[in-house]
Amino acid sequence: MLIKANRENATQLQRVLELYERVSGQTINKDKSTMLFSANARESDHDEVKGILQIAKETMNDRYLGLPI
Repeated sequence: MLIKANRENATQLQRVLELYERVSGQTINKDKSTMLFSANARESDHDEVKGILQIAKETMNDRYLGLPI
């Protein structure tokens, strides 16, 4: 688990990602980014976290780069 799906954690993660972009000079491509939520996370939390992080896609796959998540 990276973060619990709520407003406070998503906001803090967004700050970390913005800091990373500033210090590294790299930009995160949010169009290519996806999020994976626990089955226990509420749908309303999915929408809120995706909105804060500006990531529209939610993955339903059980694999990443051919490996099980």
